[in-house]
Amino acid sequence: MDKIEGTTATGLTTSRTVMDVHPYNLGFEVKTDQKGDGIGSSDKSPINAAITQALRNTSGFINYCFEKLRWTNTNQQLIYRFIPVIFTTANLWVSDVDIGKSNLSDGKLPNDLVNAKKVDWIWFNQNRPDTLSPDLFLLGKQNYPVSYEYYKFLRSVAIVGSSGVESFLTKDYPSYLQNTDK
Repeated sequence: MDKIEGTTATGLTTSRTVMDVHPYNLGFEVKTDQKGDGIGSSDKSPINAAITQALRNTSGFINYCFEKLRWTNTNQQLIYRFIPVIFTTANLWVSDVDIGKSNLSDGKLPNDLVNAKKVDWIWFNQNRPDTLSPDLFLLGKQNYPVSYEYYKFLRSVAIVGSSGVESFLTKDYPSYLQNTDK
């Protein structure tokens, strides 16, 4: 089961375990001397720039979708789910190393603790500032399925490498979220 984050019928973020993968909290860009690596670099990390863009676009799309609901009197329950995704040509590598075991004087980890494996896609947790949050409070008081602080400040974003597009897009996220929204 993967770790998945979705948005409930009220537009709020929830995070659940589906398919044995947990979201990662630290992301590092590693450059090589290969052609095209490092081109277009700026002071801002490409990971952070891509996540900011994905969250900004998701927030804007959520606001767009809910605009009609703000002015519509309907008793019909509508369900919307939003999953921010970054598609990249980068190679994605993960490690389950415990950085708490690093040497306190130099920050280095013992070589035998460091392991890495290449993956097709990951879930990545990112802090989300107010400016990248959707404006859902105009919908009135909601029943939050997760803590307000979690919803307000943390968001999981899928990062999908070119080799993982098919496997990511063929997961049955709507059925999973429908079964867990209850």
